[in-house]
Amino acid sequence: MSKFDNLTLHSENIGSEYVNKFLAWHQDLMKIKGEGMSPNQAVYLFLKNINDCAYDNTVTFCHNTNGTLEECIATTRKQENTL
Repeated sequence: MSKFDNLTLHSENIGSEYVNKFLAWHQDLMKIKGEGMSPNQAVYLFLKNINDCAYDNTVTFCHNTNGTLEECIATTRKQENTL
């Protein structure tokens, strides 16, 4: 999972770039038998690597609501549109 560890959302990149790369890598991983991750793992990795303080409320919201990966992605995209 080192690809995921090196992928971060920070102040020098944009949310959609992070989301798109995360989704592409997640989908690729899910295609490999025995290499997938649980829904909770996917959400954890997605949120863990958001390091831009502009998205702090988004991360908190997803944690507090136990959002699915799809919900967290939608919330992240919505936040990006307000920046």
